[in-house]
Amino acid sequence: MAMPCHQTGTDEATLRSIAFAGLVTAVLVLVWVNRGFALAARGRNAPLAILFTVAAIFFTMLFAVPQVAGLFQLSPLHRGGVVAVALLALALLAVLMLAKRRFRGALAG
Repeated sequence: MAMPCHQTGTDEATLRSIAFAGLVTAVLVLVWVNRGFALAARGRNAPLAILFTVAAIFFTMLFAVPQVAGLFQLSPLHRGGVVAVALLALALLAVLMLAKRRFRGALAG
């Protein structure tokens, strides 16, 4: 990770924060796609709502409270990091939803 830090001029803790947030967000997108986008939209998937609420609270504490972020050697996410993670999540969601639609028949039977 030292080489990308040197090339971009970004400190290692910031890159670690973006990578961690991206990884956790990707896992949440996988859960969202697998466990029912339609069910969650209709309010019929309470465990999914609880999972996302807990994840939001954890993320808020992790990146907003410097003492908690320091435990994991992370730095607060800045606008660029949040945008990068959000774009990753949207791109992954789009690809997975298209793949799910494309292979729905093959996976069902």
